[in-house]
Amino acid sequence: MPIFAHLLEMINSEGEVMVRGGDTDELNRVLEAVQNKGGKIVDVKIDASFNESCSEVHRVYLVLYEAQEKIAI
Repeated sequence: MPIFAHLLEMINSEGEVMVRGGDTDELNRVLEAVQNKGGKIVDVKIDASFNESCSEVHRVYLVLYEAQEKIAI
């Protein structure tokens, strides 16, 4: 079965408060959508980075899943 990727990007700019668990809720929404549409989660990876002044935090989640075709999320 083919493997597809879905990227979920989260950004907090200067002054924004990162809510504990906020990313978890959004990531769980994506995982649930994939599974509800017949996909099988293969892997989830995260990369986090900061800009030079550390005023923005970027997180990118890579969700890999198996499905017959790409799933609209």
